[in-house]
Amino acid sequence: MTYKALYRKYRPSNYDGLVGQNVIVKTLRNIVKDEKISHAYLFGGPRGTGKTSIAKIFAKAINCLSPIDGNPCDSCEICNLINTEQVSDIIEIDAASNNGVDEIRDLKSKINLAPTTCKFKVYIIDEVHMLSTGAFNALLKTLEEPPRHVVFILATTEIHKLPLTIISRCQNYNFKKITEEQMKIRLDYIIEQEQMKVTPEAIYEIARISDGGMRDSIGLLEQLYSFTDNNIEMEDVELLSSSVSRNDIYQMLLNIVLGKMDHMFKKIDSFYQGGKDFIRIAEDTVVFLKDILLYKKAKDFFKNNYRYDMEEYKDLLDTINEETIYRYITEINGLIGDLRSSTHPKIIFEILMLKLTDVKPSNIELKETEEIKKENIIEVKENIDDVKKETFVETEVESEETLINEKITPVKSKETEDENDTLLNFVNIPLYKKILINNTLATAQKSLLTELKSKCNQLSTFLINKDFKQAATVLLDGKIVGVSDQCVIWSYQYNVIVEKADVLKKEIEKLIENMFGKKYRIINISDEDWKKIRPHYIKIVKEKKQIEILDEIDEEEIKKPVKRKKKSKEIEEAINIFGEDLIEIK
Repeated sequence: MTYKALYRKYRPSNYDGLVGQNVIVKTLRNIVKDEKISHAYLFGGPRGTGKTSIAKIFAKAINCLSPIDGNPCDSCEICNLINTEQVSDIIEIDAASNNGVDEIRDLKSKINLAPTTCKFKVYIIDEVHMLSTGAFNALLKTLEEPPRHVVFILATTEIHKLPLTIISRCQNYNFKKITEEQMKIRLDYIIEQEQMKVTPEAIYEIARISDGGMRDSIGLLEQLYSFTDNNIEMEDVELLSSSVSRNDIYQMLLNIVLGKMDHMFKKIDSFYQGGKDFIRIAEDTVVFLKDILLYKKAKDFFKNNYRYDMEEYKDLLDTINEETIYRYITEINGLIGDLRSSTHPKIIFEILMLKLTDVKPSNIELKETEEIKKENIIEVKENIDDVKKETFVETEVESEETLINEKITPVKSKETEDENDTLLNFVNIPLYKKILINNTLATAQKSLLTELKSKCNQLSTFLINKDFKQAATVLLDGKIVGVSDQCVIWSYQYNVIVEKADVLKKEIEKLIENMFGKKYRIINISDEDWKKIRPHYIKIVKEKKQIEILDEIDEEEIKKPVKRKKKSKEIEEAINIFGEDLIEIK
């Protein structure tokens, strides 16, 4: 077979053909020029960023008979032999398939043999993090003090998996992702050499999707070339890469903001039928929301550095505010992990979109609220003279201009003007939970918290108990963060798990009673809410203030419908004129 994959065909044979990694290239060229060649080098970084290519070029450069400014000449006898793969002194080892102690012992048995053709015998060990612990231990001494004629080049995409003893014995080089601009330059060169027809938009999309991996971008270009019969356009890239267009994401977000559920679910169904990747859609949605935020905050920077016109999405820009964008991004990021692990990503994605419809406020809602309030003010002004003084209504009507500016502050009855209105108003959780959390922290005991935390180690044993299996699974996804004599606060990473824990509340409380040997009430909250609540109470304690214990509200009572008292004819008339929010009944 004579055909070579494009990424192999266009693998650079010297430093001049490399894309990016300028700092690393300069350092390695100077090493060759100054003849300060070390015994071991470690190349770490993302896939497709040039680690193996630079390792091969460096191996050739240190053996080249007449290097030019640290670059291999590609014309001497050694360079020609290396280019045609006829040299036995440059050994490439795939650590993924040769990861045992026996392979390393075999390497050690041959390492003392002098090179047959080159000055140095070079061992390039790719994906070195795949070596077993025994193999690493067998390699240590050899790596520290190899023969003079041996150079090791280790390459890995997961440098954090290497033992520190290996890392400390090498010169470390951290490879960065290739930028989209650098990638485009290389793709343009390949397209010209292969005489392909590719639109500029398609090239940029290939570079964006490849996420800094040059090899990925060349591989995708080759696939597209085969798929399109040499006429590659933006739609082809989206079709083959399982991504969606920016316009599709815009339409989906606009439907969410406007509450058009039918249109939104039709769009999601079309993604599913088209075989799109919901993880990628979620990630691309976050990127698009970030772009909108950037456009709102730094319009000039966006126009100078981004290649598309955000004004094309003016409808969305006008209907979504910055607060909503931040909350959308938080919600989507929180569930991307669930999408990755789920066997039904479409369902998780649909639940995510439904959650986004509950996120408020958005600009369109604020505008509608303002219009309603203005209409109410006009109606109040027109009808105020018709209200009888004998009614049991006490209200103050300010000037129309003042009311609009202050957005009409509703009059509250005395029963609701207490601490409960402002209690933990920076978190969006039910009032009964806020009161329970407040009272728990008011009587919290650190020694009891430590004791119960140690007992939580028993949780995994309940997984085999059919009565407690579901409750134990939920509790294992969280942690105990606060405890009093009566209540336990349990915190979870995701709101979805909090909701599930609330549904299983009775089962969880039974499990806790079995585990702790005492009855406790469970309060389920998210990590995000706990991170806001905890500093608030720490501040109170530091200021030596007392946390007031509040009257609890029954959760079941909240769910019961409120029985309204029958209003008199005069009161009904006043409510019709002014609206219920402006009326105080005594």
